[in-house]
Formats: sequence, C-alpha cells, structure tokens
Amino acid sequence: MLNKCINNNKKEMERRNFRTRILVAVIFAISVSFTNNELSAQILVENSGKVHIGPRLANTDLGNVLSVSIMGKNNDPFKTGAKLSFGDFGQQKNNGWNVFVGEYGNTDTDQLWLHGKNGFYLTTYNGTHVVAYCDYNTGGSMVLKTGLMLNEMYVSCDPQLMGPTASIKTPLEKLLKLESVGFEYTYNEDFETLPGSVVVNDPCTTPKEIADSINYAKRLSRNNEGKQKYGFEISSIETTFPELVTEDSIGYKYVNYTDLIPVLIAAIQQQQNTIDRQSVLIEDQANQLSLLNNTYRINANDSVTTRSMLQTSLQDESILYQNNPNPFNSNTTIQYYIATSATSATIYVFDLQGNSKLTFPIETFGNGSVNISAQSLSAGMYVYTLVVNNTIVDSKRMILTE
Repeated sequence: MLNKCINNNKKEMERRNFRTRILVAVIFAISVSFTNNELSAQILVENSGKVHIGPRLANTDLGNVLSVSIMGKNNDPFKTGAKLSFGDFGQQKNNGWNVFVGEYGNTDTDQLWLHGKNGFYLTTYNGTHVVAYCDYNTGGSMVLKTGLMLNEMYVSCDPQLMGPTASIKTPLEKLLKLESVGFEYTYNEDFETLPGSVVVNDPCTTPKEIADSINYAKRLSRNNEGKQKYGFEISSIETTFPELVTEDSIGYKYVNYTDLIPVLIAAIQQQQNTIDRQSVLIEDQANQLSLLNNTYRINANDSVTTRSMLQTSLQDESILYQNNPNPFNSNTTIQYYIATSATSATIYVFDLQGNSKLTFPIETFGNGSVNISAQSLSAGMYVYTLVVNNTIVDSKRMILTE
C-alpha cells in the first residue's frame, strides 16, 4: 500500500512538472512577443494590453478599441475563417464541429457564426434564466421564453413543400368547439432555476451582486402585476386540432396559432356561403309574396278574385321566374314567359365575376322553361338573366351546392 502511494505521488509530481514546463514555455513565448511587437507570433500581447491570436495584420483596429483579436489561418488578405472552439472539436465530415464561435464559412463574409452541434442556449442574469434555446435532442424547435416583436413575419407556404392538398372539412363546426378565454399571464418560476440566496455578510459578496439579486427577485415577482392575454382552453383545442398542439421537454404546451388562420378563412367562406344561400331564399320568398300579391286581390267583402297567368301574358310582358329548386345539387328548372311580340330572347348564366357560363337561346315564345344540370357548373352562386330584343328583362340568383 505504501509503495502504491509513493508511485501515485511520483506520477502526480511528473504531471505537475510537465504542466509547469508547458506553462513556462507559454509565458516565455508571450514574453518574447511582449518585448518585440514586430515578431511573428501566434499569441501577441501589445504594450497596451491588447492580445492578438493568430496572424497579425496591420490596420485591423483603426479605432484602437479591441481587447482581443483573433485572425484566421486563410492565406487571403483578410486572414478569414477564424473559429474559436470550446471543448473538443472533431471533424466536420464525422459530424464533429461541436461548439464554436467564428466567421461564417471560410471567406470574408463579415457574418458571425454561433454553432452548437446539439443546439444552443441564450441566457441572462446569473445564467439560469433562459431567454431562448434550441435543443436538437428534443425536436430542434426554437423556443423563446420572452416576448417577440417583429416588423414582418413570413411562414413557408411553397407548393414544393406541400404534399397532397385537400379542402378543410367543416371548419366552422370545428371552430365553434373551441373555448376562447381571457387570462392574466402568470410567470411560472419552474421555467428556470431560481438564484440562490445572497449571503450579505460574505466578504466575497459585492454590492453589485446584492443589487443584481434584488432586481432579479423583482423581475420574478412580475406575475403579481398580471398582463391580460387571450387564448384557448387547451383541452378544447387539443380535442379539435391535436395537430396544432405540441409540448416541450419541460411539459409546457404550445399552440400553432399561425396554422389556425387558413381554418378561420375557410370558416368565413363557409359562413358566407350560408349567408348567400339564405339571401337567395329570402329574395325568392319576397318574389313569391310579390307574385301572390299580383295574382290574388282581396276585395272589400273578403272574397278572393284570381288574376291568372294568362292575364299576365295577355299584357304582352316578358317574365323571368325564380329557378326551382334553389339551392340545388342535381338539376333545376327556370320558367319564363316571352311576349309574343318579341323578335329574340335568350337566357344567360353568369358567375359572380361576370363570366358567361351557359347560354340558352329561346326559339318558341310564350310560356316555357330551361333545365340546368349540376354537371354543367361547379358549386357556387350564379346569376341568370333574361334578355329580350337585346334588352335585359330581369336577373335572378341561383345556388349550386356540392
């Protein structure tokens, strides 16, 4: 046992001697550089205290504000491609390049490169407060634990990135299942490790540390202030749109509000189609009431006298009637009466953009009808117009449902 201790002590002494020799060599190299700033050196300390690492170039700090300058090994005029590694580095081809800071690429990009093979963390205060992180071991999403203010934001919507597409089914019904809530935002301390208590009577504790700890505690207490926010009751959106909810490694849930926008648009369109159909039905009912008013007249004795369609036709006026059924999904019929004195008559069908979709020339005047098959049109609202002797007699709307 004694010999083993002696051998261990001897090995430890050898390691210490080796480290001492390395340290002496480094100090010697720095000393040589310090005494002669013009010597070519990989580490150079100027009289002002400025440190150069790597090749030294003239006129790289014209304002004389740098403390440390790191130059790359490239043989270009700018000595670009400098990288500062933390810990083991490895080879890029073997998925190395673990953690480093440097210039992006190996050319004069003037772009900062922050690299962490498995992600990165941005922290403030005593290092335990995480502002943002990206952890590729848990999905690789960028997580922000602070507010975000943008002038513009774009989300990818390129067809090259989309698989097979399909219309959104029953969007309005789905949105009606969501429970919207207002709430006061609560800052949850579990998001980060709380700082330890500051020992005021510790001689190593500085006044700045005490002030920082107090400010940090005030920041953590901001949940008492409460900030009004709006969102969804999480179970309602998890049930209706489970694909829009995700969970981080801590267990906190997030909602993809951006992907709700197309659902909202589809719901508005669905609702507008319903409104349009109802408008047509109301108009149809108004026309029927008007027709009844013109067909039946109640006299003072409450007896009803009928004025037939034949009487209307004898007035030699062309008439366009509402299609029936309306809305329709298979076939519909448009009835009309063309004055016998007419020389030409045509029924046109237009979409809401004014494009002519169907044309029905009328060869036989008097009472008649045209039939429209759903297969000749796509679902939507249309306007049909009766033109007699190159004059518009009347126009009405019809709706073809899916």
